[in-house]
Amino acid sequence: MLALERDRKAVAADIVIEDARERREIASGLVDGQPPEAVEERQRSGLAEIAGETLSTFYFEKGTPRWGRFEHLAGEEAFWQLFLHDHRSGTFSFSNETKVGANWGENCAMTRNADEVLINAIHMRDQFEDLRKEMRDSTARLKRLQLNFKWDNRESDELRPVAEEIWQIAYNEPLTLPELHSRIRFCDWKIYQAAFQMVRNGLFILDSKKDEPLLVGG
Repeated sequence: MLALERDRKAVAADIVIEDARERREIASGLVDGQPPEAVEERQRSGLAEIAGETLSTFYFEKGTPRWGRFEHLAGEEAFWQLFLHDHRSGTFSFSNETKVGANWGENCAMTRNADEVLINAIHMRDQFEDLRKEMRDSTARLKRLQLNFKWDNRESDELRPVAEEIWQIAYNEPLTLPELHSRIRFCDWKIYQAAFQMVRNGLFILDSKKDEPLLVGG
């Protein structure tokens, strides 16, 4: 059993840590499920793999994630999904391999600042449960209401590529959010966040099996 879920107070403490090296240690500690006391272990270089219901592989350089894959996701999106996924079971393995295979591809590289990636992962994990509660019926399908795509959320411009991808995939085929997961190259937090805003803006309706829609634009 992987113990990757952490107490919220501990998460809050992570956010205010100022030393970048400590945050990188926490990141690799979260990945391998080890307690935060194992500082030397968390600064290892090599490949970490979690196998079970899903398969994820991450390359670490002195405790900092540099390359990552999680199912079909790559790079930062894969790392963020690692924090969002419900790890019910699995096995962890680590090798001292220091070369990333050619089959990984450039899109697997994590190019953003490692501390920024980790803080985003923590924020996403904290917000994701609330998003899932808001979109509470996992069997409800996104059903298109408008003919043309429109995105006026300037404060959420980073979600526009996610929304555009959802629009293209669900334009003629109503899909549930779990079904979108395997067909979109973004982590679940971004999928849920973009879908929520598109419903609010009247582009989609989240149609459940009940007589009344689950969520409509307002």
